[in-house]
Amino acid sequence: MTLVRAATSPGFSAMRRNGALQQYLAGFTACFCVMVSGSCFGWVTPILATLLGPDSEIPMTSSQSSWMVSIIEIGNLITPIPASFLADRWGRRPLILITCPIYFLSWIIILIWPTIETLLFTRIVQGLAMGVVFTVVPLYLSEISSPEIRGSICSLFHNTWYLGHVIEYCLGACLSYRTYTYVTAALPVISFLVFYGQPESPYFLVMKKRNAEAAKCLTRLRGCSPVNSVSEELQAMVLSYNNEVSNKASWKDIFRTSADIRALYIVLGLGTLRVLNGLIAIMTYSTQTFSHLHSVNASLHSVNASDNSVLSRIVTPNNTTIVFGVIIFISSFFVAIIADLSGRRQLLMFSAFGSCVNLLLAGGYFYMDTMTNIDVSRYNWFPVLTIIVFSLFVTLGIGPVSVMYQSEMFLSNTRGFASSISAINLTLNAFFLLKFYQVLADNVGEYFIFWLFSTFCLIGLIWIYITVPETRGKTFSQIRQELTNSIQSKKNASKKVPTIPKIEISDAPL
Repeated sequence: MTLVRAATSPGFSAMRRNGALQQYLAGFTACFCVMVSGSCFGWVTPILATLLGPDSEIPMTSSQSSWMVSIIEIGNLITPIPASFLADRWGRRPLILITCPIYFLSWIIILIWPTIETLLFTRIVQGLAMGVVFTVVPLYLSEISSPEIRGSICSLFHNTWYLGHVIEYCLGACLSYRTYTYVTAALPVISFLVFYGQPESPYFLVMKKRNAEAAKCLTRLRGCSPVNSVSEELQAMVLSYNNEVSNKASWKDIFRTSADIRALYIVLGLGTLRVLNGLIAIMTYSTQTFSHLHSVNASLHSVNASDNSVLSRIVTPNNTTIVFGVIIFISSFFVAIIADLSGRRQLLMFSAFGSCVNLLLAGGYFYMDTMTNIDVSRYNWFPVLTIIVFSLFVTLGIGPVSVMYQSEMFLSNTRGFASSISAINLTLNAFFLLKFYQVLADNVGEYFIFWLFSTFCLIGLIWIYITVPETRGKTFSQIRQELTNSIQSKKNASKKVPTIPKIEISDAPL
């Protein structure tokens, strides 16, 4: 009732209007380190072909490059659980800030000691920092924002992740290797400077019984001067924390009931599909993939030489990758609106179906190009188009909606533990995907990879139809009740009701 009164009071409405800008500012500056994390992934994309070439600054084989791309996930696997405990001990803000010098030092080490061994080591270090970012920043964003704008502020995480990729795609296309890496090294410095002046999470301060400091942070974040104007929200925050402490959960609570196990099964399944649809690998290897197309390497048969000279300077692998990244970045802003209009389950199914079809078509082109004598050079725009359309299906569906289910399927006292398990699942899948993408491309062919991704999406589509419930417009208790009811109905259906054989009595005389 306290939350309802606070949300409907005139004072709260005034705070909402005056404080939205400050909350967006705090959220966006916190997400600068997410952008830096995205730049670590995107750094590889425009220079991978150069690193594998004869004039490479860091000579490496194709096998070593696959390790260089994927090994960042090893570090990302280690830090999420420790980071969740340290965030409650030291605070959200200090942990976010400490990732910036870690990122900066990793780039300096690469510049000073340019060897494959050093590069592999620094990629692991970057993964360690990334695990902290992926654990702590979502906490900070949700805890500083008002309920009315929490969704849009939390969506800044995905927006800035893709922004980091786009920045690297643009820089790598026009700068030399060392200049490109120096500019990338400056990004964590900028991140540190812009976020340094932002407040700590008021919820963390309440956890530490520092209510006066929490009130000051709330007045700043809500854009109001009197401390007592946020007293109702602060009181609700204190009550919420006390309730969580009294209902503190353990790891065992995730597996306590059938509904909890089913919720975890759904979240892990959606997380696996989120990775195995292949977008993360296609984004990482996009420049190398586009460089295999005749349209960006050789002359086009359908235009004359002079026209082709101009076109070949424009339609390059790097420029195609930039367009690819920009489209993904822009589409990430429309996710929340579409998910609320269409429904989560329908959007997941539509996304999986569209991804399956476009990956199948792209794989078909690569098969005809490499495994047959059919000349497909005049249609080399086709795989670029299907890959871009595929990325739209993922960024508007499977990618972000799977995260929504993660926040909706669990109770508040087990959500943190479930998120840690989900993060480990995502990291392991991403590691194997990034590691074996290059291996399969070299030994089998890119057509096989795209068809494999298409198969995963088809399996995911069938699994979503059978397993995943709709959660749009439902409360946490309604979602839990539906999970329990579906499990109970399956149990009842599996029980066979014994039938009593009918005995027919004849009227005929004995």
